[in-house]
Amino acid sequence: MLYAYPRRQLTAEPQLNSEGRSEMKSKTVNKDQWVQIFSEIGMNEETMKNWHRAFEKRNPEGHQEFLEWLGIPSGEIPAIRAL
Repeated sequence: MLYAYPRRQLTAEPQLNSEGRSEMKSKTVNKDQWVQIFSEIGMNEETMKNWHRAFEKRNPEGHQEFLEWLGIPSGEIPAIRAL
């Protein structure tokens, strides 16, 4: 069973942009911090790649937006999405 966090604990609320897509307005986590979280829960390099592959397959636009939200440079994003 997943733990449900109370809504008031969220640090970033999704907002809809002019195209009707959600955007994360607050940047509270960067790439290095996200990788550290994955490492702390036992994910290695290969399982992180699998996570990106699954994200890309299920929601390519959301994956793009997530990578941008993490502050990953635009030149790095295509390589991550192509894993």
